[in-house]
Amino acid sequence: MSEYNMQTEKKAALTIVGIHLFLLLIKIIFNQNISVTAYGDTCFMIALFFLMIGALFSILGSGFFDFFQKNMKRQLFHKKNMKKANFIPLSQVAPRRPTYWFEVATFFLLISLLSLLFT
Repeated sequence: MSEYNMQTEKKAALTIVGIHLFLLLIKIIFNQNISVTAYGDTCFMIALFFLMIGALFSILGSGFFDFFQKNMKRQLFHKKNMKKANFIPLSQVAPRRPTYWFEVATFFLLISLLSLLFT
């Protein structure tokens, strides 16, 4: 296992534990009772957030929008006396491997599905 994978797994595990502790604390403070259904619903919403961010990074990292971005820069900076702006493709800005986001989302989705079984 490479060092990169171990770092992302540690980061994902710490994120999961931190969010769960924060979520439990908020639920206890505001609701005074914790039901399995409410906790599962909240975990599902958190999973959706992480899935959307992961999907966004994977789409941007694939290079799909690089062509459109290049053409828009070409159209906007078409003046002859204006120097060409530096072109940094979106695929280089987005992270190469959005696995961190998908790992956290998968864990929260599994907890949400397990809560469905126990209700």
